[in-house]
Amino acid sequence: MQNADFENGIGMTRARGEGSPRKRKDGRWEHAITIGKTARGNPKRVSFYGITRKEASQKATKALAEQQAGTFTASEPTTVADLLERWIDFRATNHRLKPTTKHSYAWIIKQYLVPQLGSIRVTSLTPLQVEQFQGRLARDGLSPRTIRYARSLLSSALKQAMRWGLIHRNVVDFVDAPRVGKPKRTVWQPNEARQFLETARPERLYALFHLALVTGLRRGELLGLRWRDLDLRVVCHHAGTISVNKSVVHGRDTNWQAAGILLPARIGIGSQIPEQIREWHTITKILDNGCLDLDAPSGRWRAGTPYVIEELRGSICIANTVSFIGAKPVQLPPKTDRSERQLDLDPLTAGVLLERRAAFDLERQAAGEAWRDFDLVFGSQWGTPTFESTLRRIKTRILTAAKVPHVSTHGIRYTYTSLAAFRELDIKLVSERLGHTTTRMTQDTYQQTYRQAHRRAALSSDELFGK
Repeated sequence: MQNADFENGIGMTRARGEGSPRKRKDGRWEHAITIGKTARGNPKRVSFYGITRKEASQKATKALAEQQAGTFTASEPTTVADLLERWIDFRATNHRLKPTTKHSYAWIIKQYLVPQLGSIRVTSLTPLQVEQFQGRLARDGLSPRTIRYARSLLSSALKQAMRWGLIHRNVVDFVDAPRVGKPKRTVWQPNEARQFLETARPERLYALFHLALVTGLRRGELLGLRWRDLDLRVVCHHAGTISVNKSVVHGRDTNWQAAGILLPARIGIGSQIPEQIREWHTITKILDNGCLDLDAPSGRWRAGTPYVIEELRGSICIANTVSFIGAKPVQLPPKTDRSERQLDLDPLTAGVLLERRAAFDLERQAAGEAWRDFDLVFGSQWGTPTFESTLRRIKTRILTAAKVPHVSTHGIRYTYTSLAAFRELDIKLVSERLGHTTTRMTQDTYQQTYRQAHRRAALSSDELFGK
């Protein structure tokens, strides 16, 4: 009987503020004691939990002893706000969050989670309160995607609280997440993409939009591209001799298609030394009969005439991005390991980037002492990173003048992927160029189909079954 009385606390005397253990509805024991005071001077109550009454009491007794010795710190978060603050610091330290990701987490927590749930004790949070929280955000006009984002941060923090032994369940698991439909993304038709680029030609950052449409680079990758990450060069080569009749070049024992010439390229006629050539022509097409078609008629050159073919070769290495924390630009590594990649460029794009290089050198000279060397291809006129708002303003101006549908900067990435699919490029190759981890992400998230493709799919019975 005495042992039972001792276990139930009968006949024991406690000092003021020590409290007594109580059994909670979730089956655990809680022992709340007063340790110190809050910032307002009120008694500060701290709860300790255990599977058994004895475990909870031992934690409380240890805390009281530490308080008397001056070594106690109430490290266990008591409210949802406390937990979220500790969780985000834990994630930043142990999971190496990027500054931009931490900033995004902190903004959602400050804007939505703390005002709605911050004062609730972690151990008292219920599924109903989470349900009501989601409902209030929906009534305030937030999108299902934003609500799911806030909910996922709360869920992650509660999961970590379980690992810390503060709670025994994650109440978010008992609440349905709002449904998020597949977003309808606007992409340009091929003629609209061409119209946009033609309209953008006079713009200072024309090369950025051109590169975006032919590579699908992310906005941060475009803004973070450095000159050291580019490999642009002119390659001259020749094979045998030729004859020329007006705008058609005939090669003797030369397979132009097998030579792998990347168009547009230039051909210099009359010598195999580029510096000695006086007549250059752009090669516009490799004809089916193996001849080359030129952009303009040439003089008549007899068989055995030497020549030089000049090609622009280019590639870029994606190794840096620019993001913004508020108004502060930060340079960071790419999004994932797969995002660090090297892309070959076509000669036309390599030429556009060479033009940008020449303009960049003039800008640096004009800025003088005001120049800040960030080595950015698409920086400001003073060398500093270009702000996202500046890029949006330029793009909006081009969209208005081109009279094409509004597409976000990231929507240009969707357009590239859809154009690549329309041209029937291998989906794995496109996925690698985009820096995706799987081809499924490329196909499910980015790929749009154009009306022409639907028309091609409308086969007759003879075409479908065979005659």
